[in-house]
Amino acid sequence: MMTELIKKSVSKASLITILVIIGNINATASVGFYPLCLSAGWTAAEKSEGGLLNNTHYIKTDEALVQKYIGLAGKGNITAQYNLALIYATRQKDFFSAAYWYSQAAKQGHRASQNNIAVIYEHGKGVLKNYEKAVYWYNKAATQGDPVAQSNLGVMYELGRGTKKNYRSAAHWYGLAAAQGDMVAMKNLGDLYQYGQGVSKSSDKAVRLYKQSARSGYVHAQNSLAWMYSNGLGFKKNYSKARYWYRLADKQNNAFAAHRLGTFYADGLGVRQNDSKAVYYYRRAAKKGESLAQYSLGWMYSSGRGVRQSDVKSIFWVKKAAQKNNAFAQAFLGWAYRYGRGVEKNIEKSIIWYTKASKKGHRASQYSLGQIYFYGILENNINYNDAAKWYLKAALQGHTASQAKIGWMLQSGFGVQKDTKQAFYWLERSVKSGSANAQNYFGLIYYQGKGVSQDYVKAVEYFEGAIEKNHASAHYNLGIMYQHGHGVKKNSKKSLELFISAAIQGDADAQESLGIMYRKGKVVKKDKRKALYWLTKAAFHGRKNAQYILGKIYQKGWGTKRDIGKAMDWYLKAANQGHQKSQIKLNLISKIYIQSGKSGKIFVKARKAAEGDNSSAKYQLALLYLNGIGVKKDYRNAAKWFKAAADQNHIAAQYYYGLLLEKGWGVVKNYQKSAKWHLKAAEKGYKYSQYKLAFLYEHGRGGKKNIKEAIRWYTKAAKQGYFYADMALSRLPSAGSDATNKTNKQKQHKLIPIVH
Repeated sequence: MMTELIKKSVSKASLITILVIIGNINATASVGFYPLCLSAGWTAAEKSEGGLLNNTHYIKTDEALVQKYIGLAGKGNITAQYNLALIYATRQKDFFSAAYWYSQAAKQGHRASQNNIAVIYEHGKGVLKNYEKAVYWYNKAATQGDPVAQSNLGVMYELGRGTKKNYRSAAHWYGLAAAQGDMVAMKNLGDLYQYGQGVSKSSDKAVRLYKQSARSGYVHAQNSLAWMYSNGLGFKKNYSKARYWYRLADKQNNAFAAHRLGTFYADGLGVRQNDSKAVYYYRRAAKKGESLAQYSLGWMYSSGRGVRQSDVKSIFWVKKAAQKNNAFAQAFLGWAYRYGRGVEKNIEKSIIWYTKASKKGHRASQYSLGQIYFYGILENNINYNDAAKWYLKAALQGHTASQAKIGWMLQSGFGVQKDTKQAFYWLERSVKSGSANAQNYFGLIYYQGKGVSQDYVKAVEYFEGAIEKNHASAHYNLGIMYQHGHGVKKNSKKSLELFISAAIQGDADAQESLGIMYRKGKVVKKDKRKALYWLTKAAFHGRKNAQYILGKIYQKGWGTKRDIGKAMDWYLKAANQGHQKSQIKLNLISKIYIQSGKSGKIFVKARKAAEGDNSSAKYQLALLYLNGIGVKKDYRNAAKWFKAAADQNHIAAQYYYGLLLEKGWGVVKNYQKSAKWHLKAAEKGYKYSQYKLAFLYEHGRGGKKNIKEAIRWYTKAAKQGYFYADMALSRLPSAGSDATNKTNKQKQHKLIPIVH
């Protein structure tokens, strides 16, 4: 179907004349296209004042004959002008001269020349593209009964090129051309009947026209007929007949048909499922440039279906499709860069490809972007506003997980104005669609009593509903209720079972809780090995508290070999997320780490990595210089590498570089520059820079005091749970804060449509 639309947008009825113009005149000699060649005038005898010339399609181009035509054409001989134009267009690729001679013959009423000069104007070959002139000449030829011109004029009316869009006029001209046997016009008129454009909708008439066109050999009619059979449009679904027509189109080397045949074998539609045959057809179509086939072939390589599994080959084909703006392929690349499948993990590139797919309405990509911003997967930068924006786009398209997420955000006031009514609207829509996420969120709402009366019994009901769909977090949440006896009888054994089930399914909160339980011997027997296992799982999911505990475990050698290097690695990961205890630990044990004699290894590794283009590597090296880990503390070099990472839009690096400029550590103290860098990070939602920027405004550092701006930025940081921002707001005028909050709420509310 996509191929049909593309064909139509190019000007589907001017197939043969385009072939002539681009010099592929021999293509029109095929059996399927022969009737159209006749109607276009390529082989038809033309009577004129200058005489009769037959078989102009096979016209000779020796110098003597060309000179003869030039002489006759200059004297106004229509046939000579037409033949000379053909020679220039198809043999010499001189479209400017072709346009001149076509126009001379067209002015004398030669209908084939009128059609051809119209094609030249439509496509801008040898002349400036001009749809109005194309319509003028198509109309001249069509009025004389030229079927190709009639078909082409129908396209201009259908697409609104050079004239106002008018489906009735398009149907009129298609009908006249179809009556003369023009197979392209038959297909186009069938489209109008199929969708009820300019004519009464009639699948029966559409099918009849498609069949006439397809039997004449028109490949796109064959595809349309196959599409209708495969989807049960106009008649009962019949994969065998669909496959028959796709095979005919495939024999004409049509890439779309080959891709569809691959899909039939991949999904077992009307045939025995066969991955090898699917790959065969996908590869045929992919090599011809069919983007859907390139994506499908890449997917087969990724999953190892019909071919030996290869992430490298998968990415090779998917990239080809993505570069042709295939939304599915772009979404696939977003996923590949996010998780490092076939490419080096790169969240920034993941966002780029997800965004491309999202702008085309790919709702799963919109949801993925929401997840990235909600959880701060890019440089630990949580941005609830952007998360809400993408969740909402997907939710409006019926994406159940996004509906659940936006409902939860509205209920909690994360990134949007808190709105219980809207929250329940989205959550109920998601629950009705069978979303386990929504059931889990409803359970949390009733458990916490947010916007509703606290009701443990209802919370249990919703959690149990989500558990029936194997929702990991619901297992954990119900485990909490059994742990404390909320809404159910207290049962430590049941609680533990639910925690384990959630942890096995990948819930990071459950993994962290289990790790702590095994470490402290709560409910379960102390088990150092299991504690290390579950805490490591949670830490890799980004849980900063688990990372901090792992740092302590490796520092003290509790249940594992003492390893200061690993301890520092985990403390550093937690510190990068703003975990203050980890930052203190880093400072306290830096001397011990240096004395261990192994400190140089991590520094050398970090310095080598920083020499590349990776902004995170530059940031990590700057932190080592800042804290004196593996190298003598050096603020100057710390500033240098923070600046390098900040220039590459590394948000945390922008914060630290702004901090060094504020303090004058390793650089000349400069409040204005400090504010500039904090602003960059603050605008991306980095709460620590939002706080610092507010502080600079409050105290007039780098410029005049601006309490209103200070309150605005403190408020943003406070909404992200930054304690010190809350403290700052408490000491500033409440009236200003209220006004600012009102402004912010108005801006945020625009993200959410009113639901009646």
